[in-house]
Amino acid sequence: MAAMEPKDLGGPPPSPKPPKPMGSLPPAVAPPRARSPRSEPPPPVVGSLIGGAVKAAALPVSSPENAISEQLEALDQWARANRRGARRAVARFCLLKGPAFVCVVAALVAEALAKGEGVIVLTAIAAVAIAIDAAWSGPSSQAHKRAIADIKELESTVKVTWDKIRIAHPDPRDPARSTETLAILDSIQNRREAIKRSLAGRQEGPSGEPQS
Repeated sequence: MAAMEPKDLGGPPPSPKPPKPMGSLPPAVAPPRARSPRSEPPPPVVGSLIGGAVKAAALPVSSPENAISEQLEALDQWARANRRGARRAVARFCLLKGPAFVCVVAALVAEALAKGEGVIVLTAIAAVAIAIDAAWSGPSSQAHKRAIADIKELESTVKVTWDKIRIAHPDPRDPARSTETLAILDSIQNRREAIKRSLAGRQEGPSGEPQS
């Protein structure tokens, strides 16, 4: 019995096979993508390996300009403190020494008028005021005012001297600036000590007369 062909069975005809290529081509390779400058990682920082040493190196180094500015600011604050001290000294004199003096005079008048009770009361008030004033010690208003004048004079002298140094040595890195700055700081320290000794002297009243 002869073999039956597919077409004799009534089935679909076989699909034709594609022709074989003459030669095989290599697979297509995409060209390398250009790297964007922004996508590149930042270069390693050498300083990050030493931690806090980099931060310390970045801090501003003290300079003659900073030293003079700090001293002038400190002198200005000291002058303001002396102004407050002068006001306190005036208040102390008016609230304690003035009433004590008035009570003593009134007690003498009461004694002349034979007012024994009044003498006792006035004398007690004067004694309390004198005791409080003695416990509330401190420089007088005139001492504070002299200190303020001395501080302002010192500030003016420092500013003028520093201007002369900057004119004579315009380069901020000039070693002569540091030498001159050290001399200014020494003079400021000596003058401050003299002003402190003046404030620690005898107390005076607002009129400038020494008080016992």
